Amino acid sequence: MIDLCAKAVERAGTADAEVAEPEKMKDEPMSCGPRSFTPENHHQNKAR
Repeated sequence: MIDLCAKAVERAGTADAEVAEPEKMKDEPMSCGPRSFTPENHHQNKAR
């Protein structure tokens, strides 16, 4: 999840975007496999 946080902060340019920015990610390549996030699904517990 650290890579998710790093991508969110990098894209938004601020650490305040750690919640909103991941909601824009769909099949985002991560070290644990591709991840998607929505307002209802902030925390995935398995890769697809």
